[in-house]
Amino acid sequence: MAAKLKNPVLLEKFVSSIALNDTGVVVTTSDGKKYEADYVISSIPLTALRKINITPALPALQQRAINEIDYSKTLIVQLTVTGEYWGEHTPSLWTDTKIERIFATSLDGSGNVTNLTFWLTGANAEYFSGMQTEARDKALLDTFYAIYPKAEGLVTLEKVVDWGSDPLILGTWPAYKPGQIREFGNAIAPPHGRLHFAGEHTALSNTGMEGAMESSERVVSEILRNKNKHAVATAALDPKSLFVTCMACHSLNEGEPHKLGPNLYGFFGQSAAIQEGFNYSPALKNAGIVWDKSILRKWLTAPDKLVPGTLMTYRGTLSEPELEQLIDYLITQTNPKVNP
Repeated sequence: MAAKLKNPVLLEKFVSSIALNDTGVVVTTSDGKKYEADYVISSIPLTALRKINITPALPALQQRAINEIDYSKTLIVQLTVTGEYWGEHTPSLWTDTKIERIFATSLDGSGNVTNLTFWLTGANAEYFSGMQTEARDKALLDTFYAIYPKAEGLVTLEKVVDWGSDPLILGTWPAYKPGQIREFGNAIAPPHGRLHFAGEHTALSNTGMEGAMESSERVVSEILRNKNKHAVATAALDPKSLFVTCMACHSLNEGEPHKLGPNLYGFFGQSAAIQEGFNYSPALKNAGIVWDKSILRKWLTAPDKLVPGTLMTYRGTLSEPELEQLIDYLITQTNPKVNP
Protein backbone atom coordinates (compact mmCIF):
# COMPACT_ATOMS: atom_id res chain seq x y z
CA MET A 1 0.00 0.00 0.00
CA ALA A 2 2.78 2.43 0.91
CA ALA A 3 4.52 1.69 -2.38
CA LYS A 4 1.52 3.06 -4.28
CA LEU A 5 1.88 6.50 -2.71
CA LYS A 6 3.46 9.28 -4.76
CA ASN A 7 5.80 10.13 -1.90
CA PRO A 8 7.37 7.84 0.73
CA VAL A 9 5.88 7.54 4.21
CA LEU A 10 7.90 9.69 6.60
CA LEU A 11 8.82 7.89 9.81
CA GLU A 12 10.13 9.27 13.12
CA LYS A 13 8.52 12.65 12.41
CA PHE A 14 6.77 14.32 15.34
CA VAL A 15 4.22 16.98 14.43
CA SER A 16 4.43 20.13 16.53
CA SER A 17 1.93 22.40 14.76
CA ILE A 18 -0.77 22.49 12.08
CA ALA A 19 -1.56 25.86 10.49
CA LEU A 20 -4.68 26.21 8.37
CA ASN A 21 -5.61 28.84 5.81
CA ASP A 22 -8.12 29.24 2.99
CA THR A 23 -5.92 27.54 0.39
CA GLY A 24 -4.09 24.81 2.27
CA VAL A 25 -2.36 23.48 5.36
CA VAL A 26 1.19 23.75 6.71
CA VAL A 27 2.39 20.99 9.04
CA THR A 28 5.55 21.68 11.06
CA THR A 29 7.52 18.86 12.69
CA SER A 30 9.72 19.01 15.77
CA ASP A 31 12.88 19.17 13.61
CA GLY A 32 11.66 22.46 12.12
CA LYS A 33 10.69 21.10 8.71
CA LYS A 34 7.46 22.23 7.08
CA TYR A 35 5.13 20.26 4.81
CA GLU A 36 2.37 21.85 2.73
CA ALA A 37 -0.81 20.14 1.56
CA ASP A 38 -4.34 20.87 0.42
CA TYR A 39 -5.80 18.92 3.35
CA VAL A 40 -4.60 17.08 6.45
CA ILE A 41 -6.15 13.93 7.90
CA SER A 42 -5.30 13.39 11.55
CA SER A 43 -5.78 9.92 13.03
CA ILE A 44 -3.58 10.86 15.99
CA PRO A 45 -4.88 9.64 19.36
CA LEU A 46 -6.45 12.42 21.40
CA THR A 47 -3.79 12.10 24.10
CA ALA A 48 -1.12 13.04 21.53
CA LEU A 49 -3.26 15.46 19.51
CA ARG A 50 -3.61 17.71 22.55
CA LYS A 51 0.15 18.40 22.36
CA ILE A 52 -0.06 19.83 18.81
CA ASN A 53 -0.61 23.55 18.27
CA ILE A 54 -3.48 24.04 15.79
CA THR A 55 -4.20 27.46 14.28
CA PRO A 56 -6.74 28.88 14.00
CA ALA A 57 -7.87 27.30 17.25
CA LEU A 58 -10.38 24.47 17.27
CA PRO A 59 -13.93 25.13 18.51
CA ALA A 60 -13.96 25.24 22.30
CA LEU A 61 -15.99 22.04 22.78
CA GLN A 62 -13.83 20.06 20.34
CA GLN A 63 -10.66 21.24 22.09
CA ARG A 64 -12.12 20.31 25.47
CA ALA A 65 -12.90 16.82 24.18
CA ILE A 66 -9.31 16.42 23.00
CA ASN A 67 -7.92 17.73 26.29
CA GLU A 68 -10.18 15.83 28.68
CA ILE A 69 -10.86 12.36 27.22
CA ASP A 70 -8.41 9.89 28.76
CA TYR A 71 -7.26 6.56 27.35
CA SER A 72 -7.43 3.11 28.91
CA LYS A 73 -4.19 1.90 30.50
CA THR A 74 -3.15 -1.47 29.10
CA LEU A 75 -0.19 -3.77 29.73
CA ILE A 76 0.53 -6.71 27.41
CA VAL A 77 2.92 -9.43 28.62
CA GLN A 78 4.32 -11.92 26.12
CA LEU A 79 5.88 -15.27 27.12
CA THR A 80 7.16 -18.41 25.42
CA VAL A 81 6.31 -21.93 26.64
CA THR A 82 8.38 -25.12 26.51
CA GLY A 83 6.04 -27.60 28.22
CA GLU A 84 2.62 -28.32 29.72
CA TYR A 85 2.29 -26.09 32.75
CA TRP A 86 -1.46 -26.06 33.46
CA GLY A 87 -2.07 -29.26 35.44
CA GLU A 88 -5.73 -29.37 36.45
CA HIS A 89 -6.46 -25.95 34.96
CA THR A 90 -7.02 -25.01 31.34
CA PRO A 91 -4.02 -23.34 29.60
CA SER A 92 -6.02 -20.09 29.21
CA LEU A 93 -7.84 -18.38 32.08
CA TRP A 94 -9.71 -15.24 33.01
CA THR A 95 -8.58 -14.68 36.57
CA ASP A 96 -9.38 -12.43 39.52
CA THR A 97 -5.67 -11.75 40.05
CA LYS A 98 -3.64 -8.73 39.01
CA ILE A 99 -2.55 -10.37 35.72
CA GLU A 100 -6.25 -10.66 34.78
CA ARG A 101 -6.44 -12.57 31.45
CA ILE A 102 -4.13 -15.37 30.32
CA PHE A 103 -4.31 -16.41 26.67
CA ALA A 104 -2.47 -19.53 25.44
CA THR A 105 -1.71 -19.91 21.72
CA SER A 106 0.12 -22.27 19.37
CA LEU A 107 2.28 -20.49 16.81
CA ASP A 108 4.25 -23.38 15.30
CA GLY A 109 1.36 -25.31 13.79
CA SER A 110 1.77 -28.26 16.16
CA GLY A 111 -1.32 -27.56 18.23
CA ASN A 112 0.84 -27.46 21.36
CA VAL A 113 0.91 -24.30 23.46
CA THR A 114 3.97 -22.27 22.50
CA ASN A 115 3.10 -18.77 23.65
CA LEU A 116 1.25 -16.93 26.39
CA THR A 117 -0.16 -13.42 26.59
CA PHE A 118 -1.27 -11.66 29.78
CA TRP A 119 -3.70 -8.82 29.13
CA LEU A 120 -4.01 -6.25 31.92
CA THR A 121 -6.06 -3.05 31.94
CA GLY A 122 -6.94 -0.16 34.21
CA ALA A 123 -5.66 -0.18 37.79
CA ASN A 124 -3.79 -3.48 37.38
CA ALA A 125 -1.90 -2.16 34.34
CA GLU A 126 -0.98 0.97 36.29
CA TYR A 127 0.12 -1.13 39.27
CA PHE A 128 2.79 -2.97 37.27
CA SER A 129 3.63 0.07 35.14
CA GLY A 130 4.82 1.91 38.23
CA MET A 131 7.48 -0.73 39.08
CA GLN A 132 11.11 -1.00 38.06
CA THR A 133 11.60 -3.52 35.24
CA GLU A 134 13.16 -6.33 37.30
CA ALA A 135 10.63 -6.06 40.12
CA ARG A 136 7.75 -5.83 37.63
CA ASP A 137 8.79 -8.96 35.72
CA LYS A 138 9.24 -10.92 38.96
CA ALA A 139 5.84 -9.83 40.25
CA LEU A 140 4.16 -10.82 36.98
CA LEU A 141 5.72 -14.28 37.00
CA ASP A 142 5.10 -14.83 40.72
CA THR A 143 1.40 -14.07 40.19
CA PHE A 144 1.33 -16.54 37.29
CA TYR A 145 3.16 -19.24 39.27
CA ALA A 146 0.65 -18.88 42.10
CA ILE A 147 -2.02 -20.02 39.62
CA TYR A 148 0.16 -22.55 37.78
CA PRO A 149 2.83 -23.89 40.18
CA LYS A 150 4.12 -26.37 37.57
CA ALA A 151 4.96 -23.50 35.18
CA GLU A 152 8.26 -22.59 36.85
CA GLY A 153 11.04 -23.44 34.42
CA LEU A 154 8.59 -23.94 31.53
CA VAL A 155 7.84 -20.32 30.63
CA THR A 156 10.06 -17.37 29.74
CA LEU A 157 8.93 -13.75 29.89
CA GLU A 158 9.96 -12.25 26.55
CA LYS A 159 8.45 -8.77 26.39
CA VAL A 160 6.21 -6.31 28.21
CA VAL A 161 4.36 -3.69 26.17
CA ASP A 162 3.20 -0.81 28.37
CA TRP A 163 0.79 1.21 26.26
CA GLY A 164 0.04 3.58 29.12
CA SER A 165 3.67 4.74 29.15
CA ASP A 166 3.98 5.18 25.38
CA PRO A 167 4.25 8.98 24.90
CA LEU A 168 2.57 8.78 21.48
CA ILE A 169 -0.69 7.37 22.85
CA LEU A 170 -0.61 7.04 26.68
CA GLY A 171 -3.10 4.18 26.55
CA THR A 172 -4.99 2.07 24.06
CA TRP A 173 -8.48 3.50 23.37
CA PRO A 174 -10.73 6.20 24.82
CA ALA A 175 -11.94 5.51 28.35
CA TYR A 176 -14.92 7.83 28.67
CA LYS A 177 -15.91 9.17 32.06
CA PRO A 178 -19.58 9.54 33.00
CA GLY A 179 -21.22 12.20 30.85
CA GLN A 180 -18.39 12.52 28.33
CA ILE A 181 -20.09 10.55 25.55
CA ARG A 182 -23.17 12.76 25.84
CA GLU A 183 -21.10 15.95 25.95
CA PHE A 184 -18.33 15.13 23.49
CA GLY A 185 -19.73 12.34 21.30
CA ASN A 186 -20.47 14.58 18.33
CA ALA A 187 -17.68 17.09 18.95
CA ILE A 188 -14.58 15.01 18.17
CA ALA A 189 -14.96 14.21 14.48
CA PRO A 190 -16.20 17.35 12.65
CA PRO A 191 -13.56 18.80 10.29
CA HIS A 192 -11.90 22.10 11.15
CA GLY A 193 -11.40 23.89 7.87
CA ARG A 194 -9.00 21.72 5.87
CA LEU A 195 -8.11 19.56 8.87
CA HIS A 196 -10.08 16.30 9.03
CA PHE A 197 -10.20 13.79 11.88
CA ALA A 198 -10.12 10.01 11.49
CA GLY A 199 -9.27 7.05 13.73
CA GLU A 200 -11.38 4.60 15.68
CA HIS A 201 -12.03 7.26 18.34
CA THR A 202 -14.10 9.20 15.77
CA ALA A 203 -16.24 6.24 14.63
CA LEU A 204 -19.88 5.84 15.57
CA SER A 205 -20.75 2.26 14.63
CA ASN A 206 -17.54 0.27 15.07
CA THR A 207 -14.52 -0.04 17.33
CA GLY A 208 -10.91 -1.07 16.73
CA MET A 209 -9.76 -1.59 13.14
CA GLU A 210 -13.34 -1.63 11.87
CA GLY A 211 -13.88 1.77 13.49
CA ALA A 212 -10.73 3.11 11.84
CA MET A 213 -11.97 1.93 8.44
CA GLU A 214 -15.41 3.41 9.07
CA SER A 215 -13.80 6.76 9.88
CA SER A 216 -11.67 6.66 6.73
CA GLU A 217 -14.77 6.32 4.56
CA ARG A 218 -16.33 9.30 6.31
CA VAL A 219 -13.22 11.44 5.88
CA VAL A 220 -12.93 10.57 2.18
CA SER A 221 -16.51 11.76 1.76
CA GLU A 222 -15.79 14.99 3.65
CA ILE A 223 -12.74 15.80 1.56
CA LEU A 224 -14.45 15.02 -1.74
CA ARG A 225 -17.24 17.38 -0.76
CA ASN A 226 -14.89 20.12 0.45
CA LYS A 227 -12.60 19.77 -2.54
CA ASN A 228 -15.54 20.30 -4.84
CA LYS A 229 -16.68 23.33 -2.86
CA HIS A 230 -13.23 24.88 -2.86
CA ALA A 231 -12.76 24.24 -6.58
CA VAL A 232 -16.10 25.56 -7.84
CA ALA A 233 -18.55 26.83 -5.31
CA THR A 234 -21.54 26.25 -7.57
CA ALA A 235 -20.50 22.86 -8.94
CA ALA A 236 -22.82 19.92 -8.40
CA LEU A 237 -21.32 17.21 -6.22
CA ASP A 238 -20.93 13.66 -7.37
CA PRO A 239 -23.76 12.20 -5.27
CA LYS A 240 -21.87 8.93 -4.94
CA SER A 241 -19.28 10.79 -2.85
CA LEU A 242 -22.05 11.71 -0.41
CA PHE A 243 -22.89 8.03 0.06
CA VAL A 244 -19.33 7.09 1.06
CA THR A 245 -20.14 7.76 4.71
CA CYS A 246 -23.14 5.42 4.51
CA MET A 247 -21.22 2.55 2.90
CA ALA A 248 -19.92 1.22 6.21
CA CYS A 249 -23.48 0.31 7.26
CA HIS A 250 -25.59 -0.06 4.10
CA SER A 251 -25.55 -1.86 0.78
CA LEU A 252 -27.71 -0.74 -2.15
CA ASN A 253 -27.91 -3.53 -4.71
CA GLU A 254 -30.41 -6.37 -4.78
CA GLY A 255 -29.12 -9.51 -3.11
CA GLU A 256 -26.22 -7.85 -1.29
CA PRO A 257 -25.98 -8.77 2.41
CA HIS A 258 -27.04 -6.59 5.27
CA LYS A 259 -24.23 -4.83 7.12
CA LEU A 260 -24.56 -2.98 10.42
CA GLY A 261 -27.61 -1.47 8.76
CA PRO A 262 -30.03 -3.13 6.35
CA ASN A 263 -29.69 -3.45 2.58
CA LEU A 264 -31.65 -0.53 1.12
CA TYR A 265 -32.72 -2.02 -2.22
CA GLY A 266 -36.36 -1.15 -2.92
CA PHE A 267 -36.85 0.71 0.37
CA PHE A 268 -38.31 3.97 -0.98
CA GLY A 269 -42.09 4.16 -0.64
CA GLN A 270 -42.11 1.19 1.75
CA SER A 271 -42.79 1.05 5.47
CA ALA A 272 -39.77 1.16 7.73
CA ALA A 273 -38.24 -2.00 9.23
CA ILE A 274 -39.59 -4.59 6.78
CA GLN A 275 -36.42 -5.98 5.17
CA GLU A 276 -36.19 -9.69 5.89
CA GLY A 277 -33.19 -10.98 7.77
CA PHE A 278 -32.33 -7.74 9.57
CA ASN A 279 -32.82 -7.19 13.31
CA TYR A 280 -34.39 -3.74 13.56
CA SER A 281 -34.77 -1.83 16.80
CA PRO A 282 -38.22 -2.01 18.46
CA ALA A 283 -38.40 1.77 18.13
CA LEU A 284 -38.15 1.66 14.34
CA LYS A 285 -40.46 -1.36 14.06
CA ASN A 286 -43.14 0.55 15.93
CA ALA A 287 -42.53 3.96 14.34
CA GLY A 288 -45.19 3.53 11.66
CA ILE A 289 -43.31 5.61 9.10
CA VAL A 290 -43.09 5.25 5.34
CA TRP A 291 -39.91 6.21 3.50
CA ASP A 292 -40.84 9.27 1.44
CA LYS A 293 -38.68 12.32 0.78
CA SER A 294 -40.01 14.28 3.73
CA ILE A 295 -39.31 11.45 6.18
CA LEU A 296 -35.87 10.82 4.67
CA ARG A 297 -34.90 14.47 5.16
CA LYS A 298 -35.78 14.25 8.85
CA TRP A 299 -34.12 10.84 9.22
CA LEU A 300 -30.85 11.94 7.62
CA THR A 301 -30.79 15.13 9.68
CA ALA A 302 -31.51 13.70 13.14
CA PRO A 303 -32.64 10.05 13.23
CA ASP A 304 -32.93 9.98 17.03
CA LYS A 305 -35.35 12.91 16.95
CA LEU A 306 -37.56 11.32 14.30
CA VAL A 307 -37.51 7.92 16.04
CA PRO A 308 -36.43 8.15 19.69
CA GLY A 309 -34.69 4.94 20.68
CA THR A 310 -33.48 4.06 17.20
CA LEU A 311 -30.13 2.28 16.87
CA MET A 312 -29.26 4.33 13.78
CA THR A 313 -26.11 6.38 14.47
CA TYR A 314 -25.44 9.17 12.01
CA ARG A 315 -24.06 12.68 12.18
CA GLY A 316 -26.28 14.89 10.03
CA THR A 317 -23.67 17.26 8.59
CA LEU A 318 -24.96 17.69 5.03
CA SER A 319 -26.09 21.02 3.62
CA GLU A 320 -29.60 21.25 2.18
CA PRO A 321 -28.41 20.82 -1.45
CA GLU A 322 -26.20 17.88 -0.44
CA LEU A 323 -29.05 16.27 1.45
CA GLU A 324 -31.33 16.55 -1.59
CA GLN A 325 -28.65 15.03 -3.84
CA LEU A 326 -28.06 12.14 -1.43
CA ILE A 327 -31.79 11.39 -1.19
CA ASP A 328 -32.17 11.44 -4.98
CA TYR A 329 -29.12 9.14 -5.28
CA LEU A 330 -30.54 6.66 -2.75
CA ILE A 331 -33.92 6.59 -4.50
CA THR A 332 -32.36 6.09 -7.93
CA GLN A 333 -29.83 3.47 -6.92
CA THR A 334 -32.31 1.37 -4.95
CA ASN A 335 -35.31 1.66 -7.27
CA PRO A 336 -35.97 -1.72 -8.93
CA LYS A 337 -37.33 0.04 -12.03
CA VAL A 338 -34.17 2.14 -12.46
CA ASN A 339 -31.59 -0.32 -11.17
CA PRO A 340 -33.06 -3.80 -11.83
